[in-house]
Amino acid sequence: MSVGPTLLLIEDSPSDAQIIESYVIEGLLGAVTVEREHTVGGGLARLSKGGVDAILLDLGLPDSAGLSSLQAVASTVPRVPIVIVSGLNDTRLAEEALKLGAQDYVVKGVAAPEDLARAVTYAIARQRVLDDLERTRYAQLQAKDLFLSHVSHELRTPLAAVHQFVSLVADETVGRIDSEQRECLDVAMRNIRHLTRMIDDLLVMGRLAAAAITFRPELTGLSNLVKQCVFTLRSRAEAKSIGIYVEPASLPDAWCDPGRTTEVLTNLLDNSLKFMASGGSISVRVASTDNDVWVTVQDSGCGVRPENRGRVFEQFFQEEGDVDSGRAGLGLGLFVCRELVEGQGGRIWMENTPLARGSSFTFTLPAHGPGTTGDAK
Repeated sequence: MSVGPTLLLIEDSPSDAQIIESYVIEGLLGAVTVEREHTVGGGLARLSKGGVDAILLDLGLPDSAGLSSLQAVASTVPRVPIVIVSGLNDTRLAEEALKLGAQDYVVKGVAAPEDLARAVTYAIARQRVLDDLERTRYAQLQAKDLFLSHVSHELRTPLAAVHQFVSLVADETVGRIDSEQRECLDVAMRNIRHLTRMIDDLLVMGRLAAAAITFRPELTGLSNLVKQCVFTLRSRAEAKSIGIYVEPASLPDAWCDPGRTTEVLTNLLDNSLKFMASGGSISVRVASTDNDVWVTVQDSGCGVRPENRGRVFEQFFQEEGDVDSGRAGLGLGLFVCRELVEGQGGRIWMENTPLARGSSFTFTLPAHGPGTTGDAK
């Protein structure tokens, strides 16, 4: 049974490999196992079997040279620490190697046995600390997600009851109401919907942070999806005399998760309604290319000041002095949209439109699934 860490030395020079191995064994007092490979390909094959605690990597190999060797190894085993052992005493190369994920950079013929041993020991120790921090962070995110899920459930239950009874009164199921009472009920119903949206955004944000959101893409007809989103918000729009228009009448398919895409589009439409005075308009335009489907939501609302457009997708961002009791939120809607779009392989951005012409957001989705082409649709 081996004692101590197992190191993989990827070095094509037999003499250099012998010296490096002897240095490591001497520096670590023999409490180490060193395995050798002379190519990046051979090293990757060995790493695929696991059981390696650290990698000693030369940058001049028969099948790969320079930093490409480091990139190939680091991308394959990102959690195994890498120490570069190079014959080049190049400060700039060393800095680039560290930026690309190497834990240390040691120069052949300059480093003493104890220096190489120290580099290996510190690299393994640092990686263990990083792994511990990552596990702790993941556990904290899971705990936060569990808390948000619990709070969301506990808030939704009484909120659903409030919504039900307000609806009964507003529909005059329990008796006739006058116009003044109906106006009060309309205000209550708007705030119930607003609170529901905030609870949903908090829950999605927690799941995104904990990587608990799953995507199930399928070939989805956008015509029905957009129609459902517009129908859901139609009554709110009509109450403010806001028209919602969809162009063209027949929409293409997209490779997406229909539920997540509905969340994105509903959030964008809800934002437009929230930040628009009565009498405005919202347009939903859909276009397609060979590889992507583009969805644009444009409104005639108040818009976003130019200096803040680069921040609209940040968590909790809201324009100062531009939120009142009727429009207040958590500043999570656009952040959630970005995460849900990018999680499906798309992009989302705010168009550069004049402030007086409202806001315009565009997001893309894949036009077809992996291994297919636009012609196969």
